Amino acid sequence: MKTILLAVATAFCLVHAGPSAARDVPAPMHDLATPMLLVATPALEATEFGQTVVLALADGGGGHIGLILNLPMQTSLAQLLPNDEDARRVDAPLHFGGPQMSDTLFALVRGPSQPAPADLLAVTPQISLALNANAVKQVMVKRVGDARFFVGLVAWRAGQLAEELRARTWDVTAPEVDLVLNEDPAGLWKQLAAPMPTRLADSSCRGQHGVGPGWLSTRRRSRPLKD
Repeated sequence: MKTILLAVATAFCLVHAGPSAARDVPAPMHDLATPMLLVATPALEATEFGQTVVLALADGGGGHIGLILNLPMQTSLAQLLPNDEDARRVDAPLHFGGPQMSDTLFALVRGPSQPAPADLLAVTPQISLALNANAVKQVMVKRVGDARFFVGLVAWRAGQLAEELRARTWDVTAPEVDLVLNEDPAGLWKQLAAPMPTRLADSSCRGQHGVGPGWLSTRRRSRPLKD
């Protein structure tokens, strides 16, 4: 699994000069090695990331990757892969996960990474992540009822997310399973953007580690997924 994470991390070395450069304001300290939900603040309203909610994970080297959680698409996995017998069973809409690796599938799974597939990454004790093609395929076969599938992801270079948090472009909250895999993903930002203290969960996520590094610069709202 370390090899997978390092491969993903190495794939993204993009530099972003965005809202994080706007102002150098001290921000509440967060454990950036801990998975978190990022809720876009008004500072991002005029950007392509306005009103997004992102599950962000650390790569162990200062960078992060994430999946946008609240952009369901009008394409299903069955429509995307009509010749794949397992994909044809997935009628739920795909989700736009981010502008990086926009031709690659990922999956979030409700429940622990074990039992199979063995190469799922544990995000929290209640959430797992499929990062490679084999893991995604196994989720289709064995965990499809617990899964949500994404096209593309988000990546930050080392230190970039810390800069953006100092610029207050994101509020931070705990990645609770019922938020990450919310029944109304399109309404998730409105649910979380109500006035709230910037906060991180304590026990449920401590000691968990994620993956990846650097983006935030491609339009994503109406990007179609081509068959």
